Amino acid sequence: MSSAFSILGIVVALFLGGLFIGWLVSLYNSLVQVSNNMRKAWENIDVLLVQRNEELPKLVEIVKTYAGYEQEVLQSLTALRLAYSNARTISARTNMENQLRYRLNSLQAVGERYPDLKADRAFGQLMERVSAIEDSIGDRRAFFNETVNIYNTQIGLFPQLIFAAMMGYGRHPYLKEASGSQTPEGT
Repeated sequence: MSSAFSILGIVVALFLGGLFIGWLVSLYNSLVQVSNNMRKAWENIDVLLVQRNEELPKLVEIVKTYAGYEQEVLQSLTALRLAYSNARTISARTNMENQLRYRLNSLQAVGERYPDLKADRAFGQLMERVSAIEDSIGDRRAFFNETVNIYNTQIGLFPQLIFAAMMGYGRHPYLKEASGSQTPEGT
C-alpha cells in the first residue's frame, strides 16, 4: 500500500512539474511573440522613414540657398538623419525619429517664413513627396504604438517581468505624433 502511495505521489509530482514547465514555456513564448510583433510593426514604418530621410538632404540643400542663416535647423536635421541611420536598436531609432520629426516641422516652418522658398517648384515637389510619406507613416504609427503598448504591458506584468528582465527586454518608446504631442506612456 505504501508503495502505491509513493508511485501516486511521483506521478502527481511529475504531472504538476510538467504543468509548471508548460506554464513557463507559455510565458516565454508570449514575450517572444510580442517582441517579434513590435519588430515587425517597426519594420513596416522603417521603410517609410528611410524613404523620407533620403529626401531630407534635397530639402536641406534647397532651403540653404534661401535661408542661409537658419543653419541651426539645417545642421541639427543633418546630424539627426545621420544618427538615425547609425542607430541599431528599434528603441534608439524611435528616439531619433521623434527628434527628426520635430526638426522636420522646424524646416517646414522655415519654408513658411520665406515666400520665395515656398514658391520654389523643387521645394514644393519635395514637400509634397515628404508630406505623402508622412501621411503613410501616420497610418502605420497608430498600429506601431498599439503594438508597443501591448509589448510594454506584457513586460510589465508579473511574472512576465521576471522573464523580460532575464531576456533583456525593456520598455520601448512610442512614436510621437507629427504635431509633436506624444502618445501616453501608459505607466
